[in-house]
Amino acid sequence: MKELMRKIRRFFSTNKMKYGANAAVLTAAFIAILIVINLIVGQFPMRKDLTKNQMFSFSEQTVNILNELQQPVNIYALYGQGQENPFVMEILERYNRYSRNIEIEVIDSVKSPGFVSRYDQEGKGISNGSFIVENPETGNFRIIRSFELVAFSHGSQSADSLVAEQRFTSAIMYVSTDKTPTVYFVEGHGQSDLSAINADLERENYEIKTLNLVTEDIPEDADVLIIAAPTRDFGADEINEKLDKFFDVGGGAIFLFDPAREELPILEDYLREWGVALNRDIVVEGNTNRFFRVPTFLVPVVQSHEITGIIRSNNLMMIMPNTTSMDILFNESESIKVNSLLKTSNNSWGKTDLESIAIGKEDGDIQGPLDIAVAITRANYDVRDNYRPLKETKIVVVGNSSFLGDEVLGLTGHANVDFFMNTLNWMQDEETRISIRPKSLRPERMNITSYSQVLTYAALVVIVIPLIIFILGGVVWLRRRHL
Repeated sequence: MKELMRKIRRFFSTNKMKYGANAAVLTAAFIAILIVINLIVGQFPMRKDLTKNQMFSFSEQTVNILNELQQPVNIYALYGQGQENPFVMEILERYNRYSRNIEIEVIDSVKSPGFVSRYDQEGKGISNGSFIVENPETGNFRIIRSFELVAFSHGSQSADSLVAEQRFTSAIMYVSTDKTPTVYFVEGHGQSDLSAINADLERENYEIKTLNLVTEDIPEDADVLIIAAPTRDFGADEINEKLDKFFDVGGGAIFLFDPAREELPILEDYLREWGVALNRDIVVEGNTNRFFRVPTFLVPVVQSHEITGIIRSNNLMMIMPNTTSMDILFNESESIKVNSLLKTSNNSWGKTDLESIAIGKEDGDIQGPLDIAVAITRANYDVRDNYRPLKETKIVVVGNSSFLGDEVLGLTGHANVDFFMNTLNWMQDEETRISIRPKSLRPERMNITSYSQVLTYAALVVIVIPLIIFILGGVVWLRRRHL
């Protein structure tokens, strides 16, 4: 027995046993620490979005809107039991975490047809997978269908980007806002059709109406007028009796023009009073980095302004096809200020011979850089009330209307809609709405474009990584051998 006890003592006193016991204690301590850390972390809602496109992170605009939200908003997710989309539910839970005024509830539309029917005003049914965003105090609500959470590229059957944040934030703004801004498309002058942008306007909670200035006065509910590439001139009474009065009370307007237009002397003279002179040209870009496919499809240099801040900071690209340029007659005169929004490069020119088939620069062409979009502001005062400041007039002039057409909007990766919506929001003093970007769903691929890259990656995988593992394994083996 004594001999056995000596052997046991010798066994436990060996270096291997000492090191093994230390390793076991350290392992147990490490596991215990991990358990304690998990218990502590579990008490706090700390989460980190590690996705490349920040799928589960909100834009600054959404955060600002949620921070300012004062009214209760209920979001009903229509899902059958156990059929919730975890991806979408995670996004919704973030809304709940950001604002105590937002409540999320899952409801089965099949089991609760009476509840869902209250919101089915058209009688078409609201299927599972849809969402109802409601303000319980006012009864205002908006329905979001599941397919509206993603966007599709032109001609594609697969989702191109995730727009869930846009849809939910827009719906929250809609149900919690008392006033819906109204946009009037001016008719009666041969304007271009911009119906392709209507869906975006409705999603941003703008009401869309039409107006014929020849026969109608500008209604009191008009917030912004859109005059899209007129081909017939305005009458003096439309300018003096209607537009002037509208601008005197802080109205906003977007003027869009195309190169091949008829002469519009009355309207063009009126814009000169605001500091902008339209040129009769079509802009050609000589810098290959500043056009898309062809030299007349411009990728302009975005200037610094409230409208373009998000576009510049995110390094987004715009596409302006077949554009006319304009001259800024003054930057500031009395209470009017004119700022450039979009410019071309130094290596551009405006072709003044619109009938010429030559695309190269010719005598008489206008040398760049050229302004192709400007923003105008004018401070207004009530002269009858000690010059009390009134709402500021805001006008934007763009030398192109087809940047909002089907052909361009069908392309992906550009910020044309952002520019347009930011312009409207700027005119409404809604900086918090400028602007929420879609999250790309396209998979990232590693492009190997040369033979040297093939050899580099092959050597890394076949030689370098196995060699590192072999060396580390050898070091560990040698150390354990001498224990």
